[in-house]
Formats: sequence, C-alpha cells, structure tokens
Amino acid sequence: MPILPSAELPPSPIRDAYRTFTDALKEQIDKGLDLERLVHIVVSQLSFVAITLDAQDNPYRIFESLNAKGMPLTQGDLLRNYFAVDPAMITDELVAIRYEASIADGAYGAYRAMFFDPRHAGSELGITEDEVRGITTPALLVHGREDKVVPLSVSVTMLGLLPNADLHVFSHCGHWTQIERADEFSALVSDFLGRS
Repeated sequence: MPILPSAELPPSPIRDAYRTFTDALKEQIDKGLDLERLVHIVVSQLSFVAITLDAQDNPYRIFESLNAKGMPLTQGDLLRNYFAVDPAMITDELVAIRYEASIADGAYGAYRAMFFDPRHAGSELGITEDEVRGITTPALLVHGREDKVVPLSVSVTMLGLLPNADLHVFSHCGHWTQIERADEFSALVSDFLGRS
C-alpha cells in the first residue's frame, strides 16, 4: 500500500480528532499551559498500555483480545458503550446516520468551533458565570442520569446559574435523551415550548 502525502489522505474522523486534539494542545502550550500540571493529571488519572507488535501482528486483533469481546469493536460498539443505557437502542442504522452526519461538509469546522473556539479559553462555558446568570430567557435543561459523556453535574451547575431554568433528569438514560426516551423527550419539549 503506497504512503500518500497527508494532503492526499482520504477523510478520517480519527485523523480529524487527532488534529483537533493536537491543535488545541498546541494552542494551550502557546498560551502558557502548565506542562508539569498536565503531566501530573495524565500520570495520575489515565492508564496506558504499551504493546510492542511484530510486523505480522494485527493491532486490531490485539485490541480485540484486550477488549475481551473476541470480536472487533465497530462504531456501533463504541456508541453502545458510551451513549445509551440500553445498548440495543443503538442500531446499525442509527450508527450510520450519526457517522454520515459527522463527516458531512462543515461538520469538522462546526465541532472545532463548538469546543475549541478561543472564547472557551480559561472557561468551561466559554462565557463567564455572571453572563450566564444574566440570561433570563426560560431554559429547559434535559439530561440522562447515566450519561457517560457529559456528567449530570454540568446540568446541575447550569441550573444553579440560569435564573429561569428547569432541569429534567431521565433515569436509566445516557447521553442521547432524545433517542433513548424519545416520546417523553418530545412531550417534555413540546410542553416547555407551549408555555414559553
């Protein structure tokens, strides 16, 4: 298989995620990121496994063994492990729809703008807490109690800051409240919009 210059490589969400991470890290280093603190966080909170492979070893097979599933992890497996309490809800069709949305024109730029905009530097919210407190528009916060992607504490914090916010927490629900509890989610949002 020929090695292509990076400009000729086909689109890859993994490569895009890596570039996003490295761009953000470089930006933070340029702004004076405390590298000693970063190393401490990485060493104390993350676990790494390093495995030396021979040329004939298949890294995916090795990962499958470490994963203890005995089969390859698909995009669906990854979504099922993190996004839903009931993995059966994450169908191959839903995975395909979400994947296509993630590689659509402009998706990468929108992702970067959402998470790596300079306005977010030094603030998890991208705006100050006082600015959030000044938002008086009624707001409905919806969260899955078992969300592994965004902790419930984020919504609880926002509830404390937004003066006219309501928070609804779905039990037995992960990150995709609008999918896992679709009917209840739709009724909740319809009711909220009917009152606003």
